[in-house]
Amino acid sequence: MHRPDNPKGPLMPVKRGIPAPDLSAVNPAARIAAVYLVLSAVWIIWSDRVVAGFAGDAATLTRLQTFKGWLFVLAMAGLVYFLTRRELRTRRAAAEGQRRDEARLRLLEAEVRQAQKMETVGRLAGGVAHDFNNVLTVILGCAESLLDGLDPADVDRRIEVEELQRATVHSRGMVRQLLAFSRRRAIEAEDVEVDRRIRETTSLLRCTIPSRITVTLDLAADTAWTRMGAGQLDQVIMNLAVNARDAITGRGEITVSTRTEQPGDARVGPLAALPDGPCLRISVADTGHGIPGAIRDRIFDPFFTTKPEGVGTGLGLAMVFATIQQAGGAVTFDSTPGRGTTFHVFLPLSAPPAAPAEAPASAGGAAERPAGGTERVLVVEDEPGVRALAARVLRRHGYTVLVARDGEEALELLGLNGVDLVVTDTHMPRMDGLELLDRLPGRAPGARALLISGDSQLDTPCPAGVAFLEKPYTARVLATRVREVLDGVA
Repeated sequence: MHRPDNPKGPLMPVKRGIPAPDLSAVNPAARIAAVYLVLSAVWIIWSDRVVAGFAGDAATLTRLQTFKGWLFVLAMAGLVYFLTRRELRTRRAAAEGQRRDEARLRLLEAEVRQAQKMETVGRLAGGVAHDFNNVLTVILGCAESLLDGLDPADVDRRIEVEELQRATVHSRGMVRQLLAFSRRRAIEAEDVEVDRRIRETTSLLRCTIPSRITVTLDLAADTAWTRMGAGQLDQVIMNLAVNARDAITGRGEITVSTRTEQPGDARVGPLAALPDGPCLRISVADTGHGIPGAIRDRIFDPFFTTKPEGVGTGLGLAMVFATIQQAGGAVTFDSTPGRGTTFHVFLPLSAPPAAPAEAPASAGGAAERPAGGTERVLVVEDEPGVRALAARVLRRHGYTVLVARDGEEALELLGLNGVDLVVTDTHMPRMDGLELLDRLPGRAPGARALLISGDSQLDTPCPAGVAFLEKPYTARVLATRVREVLDGVA
């Protein structure tokens, strides 16, 4: 007795005897052959009786038996031929399916390797940008102090220092672009002045384009603005320019142009998604080999590339297409084999943001010196140059300054000294700035906090009630921000 399914069910009698054969695992071809052999045996026995009834003499019987034998041989040969073709067809289909599965697996493995590579590059770019921001902070602060100490009549020296400041500010923009390229989280949309952004991106672009290729700008969008994620327009221009670079063999030219135009009746196909009214057109043209007609329908497919293995990922144009679609735009292209390709990016226009109110200037025409104070400020920074600069600037404005190299050293100082404000970097060894801020209320009740980072979009949100300052900053910006936090304005 046994319970087949339900352990609490009634006992069922066990049926003893020979179990029924399970034919589900038998090859279909073998089942057909077995059935045919049974039918053949029946045919042989039955045909012998038929032949014996028709044969009048021994010679006729012999001829009929020979005919019956050949008929059986032909029937068996046909069966073997049919089963062999069936088996070969089955094996070919299985082999083709296995090849497709292996190709799909190799593609997935390549995608995983590419994703891991991009993640590694992103982390490396973020680390390089963080260290570079520290260097730019020191340069900006020292240049500003040097400029403040120069005689207004020393025009040549002042021009040199101002040029140093402009170069540093330009480098700060390049670092922000590097952070935007490496960022993996969602990007908030913002208003972008297209011509100005393309000019800034071109400086970074020239680092990736060989000198044999001329990069020409033809920007005539009349200070047009569009709304998209910060850094996304840079990525679009970079991907299109790199694609153009790879299409050029030898000397050539890449032209980036902008126009504001009205598509009018031509708003069909991809342009049908654009809103009514004028739109912005960005064109990236090259003098390369062009796009063959056979692959034009696939150039925006992810991981599709005609480049040799290891040269391209097949993601550049796919990312351009997805980014522009997300921004409410469209992408088209014109290409002539042997003469080059032009990609057209259409984006909806947005209203320019309101201009910020300018800070009042002093009577002498120079910017007003930020107000100082007598409060106690703790500066927590692992980079010696930045730490010394911040302490020097704040002491110059009258504050009593304590310094620490990381969060643990800051906690030790907080246990011995009361402070009014803690100015801390985000990324530090042993204990970072966010962990320090979590433990701050227990060590310095009532102390305010100012968090500093080289990335305006932190992986962990800035704690409530904590002010934020992005690197690189100038001495004037640091002094102003500290005063605002202490006064409760920020």
